Amino acid sequence: MRSPKVYAASFKCPVRIYYGAQETHFALSSQPTAKLARDHNVDVQAIAVDGGHVSALEAEIKLAIDFFRQSSFRQDLTYILAGANKAKSGAAKIHTPLTLAR
Repeated sequence: MRSPKVYAASFKCPVRIYYGAQETHFALSSQPTAKLARDHNVDVQAIAVDGGHVSALEAEIKLAIDFFRQSSFRQDLTYILAGANKAKSGAAKIHTPLTLAR
């Protein structure tokens, strides 16, 4: 598997990379990935969350849901999916924005 850093400049929508603060090895890849993406004008942040691989999970999920609710990601996803469907079928399809349960 390649490092996400290889794709950092190719992200098509805002990204948040969450990792447990006790997982220093993830900081070593996540922080440079986010910086490289930002250097290419992509909204990417790597965020350390208190805990480890399992103990940080609940907080990471909450942060991810909050991020999706407040970001323009839903519009970006609609655009990306329309482009992917157009490439597959030859014609663009209409998609509704991503909806998250409250």
